[in-house]
Amino acid sequence: MTWRVAALLLAGFCLLTALLVHWQPADPGQMLHFMKNCCMAGGFLVLLVQGGGEVSLGHTLKLTWS
Repeated sequence: MTWRVAALLLAGFCLLTALLVHWQPADPGQMLHFMKNCCMAGGFLVLLVQGGGEVSLGHTLKLTWS
Protein backbone atom coordinates (compact mmCIF):
# COMPACT_ATOMS: atom_id res chain seq x y z
CA MET A 1 0.00 0.00 0.00
CA THR A 2 1.51 3.29 -1.03
CA TRP A 3 1.36 6.53 0.89
CA ARG A 4 -1.18 7.90 -1.58
CA VAL A 5 -3.64 5.11 -0.79
CA ALA A 6 -3.01 5.66 2.92
CA ALA A 7 -3.71 9.39 2.56
CA LEU A 8 -6.95 8.64 0.69
CA LEU A 9 -8.09 6.13 3.30
CA LEU A 10 -7.31 8.50 6.15
CA ALA A 11 -9.18 11.34 4.43
CA GLY A 12 -12.19 9.06 3.98
CA PHE A 13 -12.00 7.96 7.60
CA CYS A 14 -11.92 11.58 8.79
CA LEU A 15 -14.94 12.49 6.66
CA LEU A 16 -16.91 9.45 7.77
CA THR A 17 -16.12 10.15 11.41
CA ALA A 18 -17.13 13.78 10.97
CA LEU A 19 -20.47 12.88 9.42
CA LEU A 20 -21.40 9.87 11.54
CA VAL A 21 -20.12 10.98 14.94
CA HIS A 22 -19.79 14.75 15.08
CA TRP A 23 -22.70 16.02 12.94
CA GLN A 24 -24.86 17.60 15.64
CA PRO A 25 -25.62 21.18 14.52
CA ALA A 26 -27.21 22.12 17.86
CA ASP A 27 -24.02 21.37 19.82
CA PRO A 28 -21.18 23.88 19.22
CA GLY A 29 -18.58 21.51 20.69
CA GLN A 30 -19.48 18.72 18.30
CA MET A 31 -19.49 21.11 15.35
CA LEU A 32 -15.99 22.21 16.33
CA HIS A 33 -14.88 18.58 16.14
CA PHE A 34 -16.79 18.21 12.85
CA MET A 35 -14.84 21.11 11.33
CA LYS A 36 -11.56 19.75 12.75
CA ASN A 37 -12.15 16.41 11.03
CA CYS A 38 -13.02 18.14 7.75
CA CYS A 39 -9.78 20.15 7.96
CA MET A 40 -7.76 17.01 8.66
CA ALA A 41 -9.37 15.33 5.64
CA GLY A 42 -8.39 18.33 3.53
CA GLY A 43 -4.81 18.04 4.74
CA PHE A 44 -4.74 14.36 3.82
CA LEU A 45 -6.09 15.19 0.35
CA VAL A 46 -3.33 17.78 -0.13
CA LEU A 47 -0.83 15.13 0.92
CA LEU A 48 -2.44 12.75 -1.59
CA VAL A 49 -1.96 15.21 -4.45
CA GLN A 50 1.33 16.90 -3.55
CA GLY A 51 3.20 14.37 -1.40
CA GLY A 52 5.51 15.17 1.48
CA GLY A 53 8.16 16.91 -0.59
CA GLU A 54 11.37 18.17 0.95
CA VAL A 55 9.99 18.19 4.51
CA SER A 56 9.26 14.45 4.47
CA LEU A 57 11.25 11.95 6.49
CA GLY A 58 11.87 9.91 3.34
CA HIS A 59 13.54 12.86 1.66
CA THR A 60 15.67 13.55 4.73
CA LEU A 61 16.83 9.93 4.97
CA LYS A 62 17.25 9.63 1.17
CA LEU A 63 14.76 6.75 0.97
CA THR A 64 13.34 5.53 -2.34
CA TRP A 65 9.89 4.00 -2.64
CA SER A 66 8.88 1.60 -5.36
